[in-house]
Parts: sequence; C-alpha cells; structure tokens
Amino acid sequence: VYTALGGTLGPTQYVCRGWAGSGSVPATGASNAVILAITNDSQLSWLWATNYQVNIAADPHGAVEGATSGWYAVGGNVTVTGVPDAWYHFDGWSGDAPAGQAADNPLSMTVDGPRSVTAGFAANLAPRGTPEHWIAAHGLTNLPFAEAEMDDRDGDGRPAWEEYGADTDPTNGTSALEIVGMTLSGSGLSIVLQGGTGAIQCVEAAADPDEEVDERRHQNHRQHHLGEHLAEQQLADRGHAVEGEGDEEQS
Repeated sequence: VYTALGGTLGPTQYVCRGWAGSGSVPATGASNAVILAITNDSQLSWLWATNYQVNIAADPHGAVEGATSGWYAVGGNVTVTGVPDAWYHFDGWSGDAPAGQAADNPLSMTVDGPRSVTAGFAANLAPRGTPEHWIAAHGLTNLPFAEAEMDDRDGDGRPAWEEYGADTDPTNGTSALEIVGMTLSGSGLSIVLQGGTGAIQCVEAAADPDEEVDERRHQNHRQHHLGEHLAEQQLADRGHAVEGEGDEEQS
C-alpha cells in the first residue's frame, strides 16, 4: 500500500488528487492510496493540487450570501453578495478584494491566493442626517423619512432631527435637553443637564448683557469724574502760576 499525505502551510493547502503510473502501477487513480504487487519495473507519480483559504465575513447590520469561508482550488471562482439589513446599505468590501472591485456587489474573485473579505454596511440617512433606523425605532414610519425627521411628534417644539442630535426621545414631550441645575463653588460652575446622555453636548458661556451695560456705565462714570478732577487740577495749577507772577511784579 502506497499513501500520499497532503499538508497545510498557513493559508495554503496541498492535496493529493490521484496518481499516474506504469508497469505494475495502474495508469491512473483518483485517491491518495494505491494497492499493488510489483512484478516488473514500475513508476508511481502522485498528482498534487493547491488550495487557498478564503475567509468571508460581514460587519454588523448585514450578511453575506453566496460562497462561504473555506478552501478553494487555485484558479477557481468565488462569488459573494453583501445584503444589508433594513434601513442600511452596502458600503463596500474591506480586506483582500481585488484591485478596483471593493465597491462591487456581487463580488466575483478568482482564487489566485489566500483572501479575506468583509462586507461593510452603513446607515441610510434622511436629508438632515438622521439615521432611518433611529426614526423607525421610535415608530415614526407613517411619513417618508425626509418628512418624519422634521416632525415634532411630541409637541415639545423640537423636530425629530434635533432630538436625535440631543439624544432625546422624539415621542416624549418631557424628554428634552435642558439645564436643570447649576452650582457655583470655588472650583467653578457645575451644570446639571437633563437628557442627551448618549451624545456629546456643547455648553457655551457668555457674560450677562445687563452686567456688561452696568460695567460700561461705571466705567463712563469713572472717566467723567477723572476728567472733572483733571480739569480742576489744571485750573488750580494756572491759579498758582498767576499768583506767582503777581508776587514778582510787586517785588
């Protein structure tokens, strides 16, 4: 009994696909083992094939149909299709997609080496950037998405697209991004916000306009008194000068 043992080296696999023989060896065979009795000069040649590993995966919010991960013969063809979930779209292949084919869907690849490809998916967005899946999750599907993101379903004065940015509930009028408390201490001002825990919020600070007006009035008042003081000082200086001249004439 003669047996050929294949092997795997990383993502490359070597597989015996049969033999060719002469003399006491049958002319051909399709297995990796042969039983024979040698009665004359004979020759046995094992025939080998090379397979490459192809890995196929999908990012969240979709799946891949068609070929699956596994070993494929050199020169073969693998075809896969990225299928997005509802409210998402196919966003290209990452990994070892052939040059110029990262956006193809379906993707057809010739097996000329090991490959690993992953289907990517991205959210569909309404015109103002609100994800369709967010709109649908809040039940705002009775209108086209472009209209739904402009709808103020809970009547709080904020359309759905603003509530998405504030991370508040567009169907709950009490869910709003608001300042509900402030505490001034030696370390500064502490502000307590309601809502918006899942988004980055920006808080801007500005001086009270009334305080700015009062400060300008105080500044003008100080400048006015300073001007009066300077004028009085100048008059006094001139008076001293005149008195000095009179004293010189009398002497």
